[in-house]
Amino acid sequence: MISYESYPIMLNLSEIEANCVVVGGGKVASRKISSLVKATSQVVIISPEINPKIEKLLESHNLKWIKRPYQYGDLQGAVLAFACTFDPEINSEIAKEGKEKGVPVNVVTSAEESTFYVPATISRGDLNISISTQGASPALAAKLRRNFEQEFGQEWEKYVEFLKIARIKVKNQIPDSDTRSYIFNKLVEDDAIFDQVKDTNRKDLEYFCDKLLKQLIENGRQQDETKNRD
Repeated sequence: MISYESYPIMLNLSEIEANCVVVGGGKVASRKISSLVKATSQVVIISPEINPKIEKLLESHNLKWIKRPYQYGDLQGAVLAFACTFDPEINSEIAKEGKEKGVPVNVVTSAEESTFYVPATISRGDLNISISTQGASPALAAKLRRNFEQEFGQEWEKYVEFLKIARIKVKNQIPDSDTRSYIFNKLVEDDAIFDQVKDTNRKDLEYFCDKLLKQLIENGRQQDETKNRD
């Protein structure tokens, strides 16, 4: 029998016309919902009761709450589902329906029954670092996340924002692929550039980017001229 690995992926849920279903109304469900509302407004909560944190999320994000226990058929048309009840048997039923309908299900009480896992994630603006043990040890994933949180501080958000600005400018202004590659590599390999970005005000990033790119383009041309002479 062939053994397959999990396929790592990042979903743009806001572009998918389908619901994310969360079955459960407790602490774990509230954590899942808190993450989901950052990615989509199409979240359906199924539970007879919900905790105060979920109540606030319902109001602030206009989510849908079906005030009853899970029933077979609740995953119809869903893109993702989370089985977050306190009853492992109900969670197993949700997992079974997900497999029948082709809906990925994360079962909080059983990694073995889950068809997808939610990694421990660090977000710094557009930079996302995800760590997963595929359900083997959530505690280890959490520990590694804490380590990475110390290594990748908030300054990385501004740095990635700068790289995004630079990439757009380079693609629009520089047709030569070799020059592009030289600049892209220089921007991420030169630690001095990272330090300069860290010390630059956000409102001045574009000006700093223009000035730096002008310098890098000139350096690239000088290197090409030297190679041609050699």
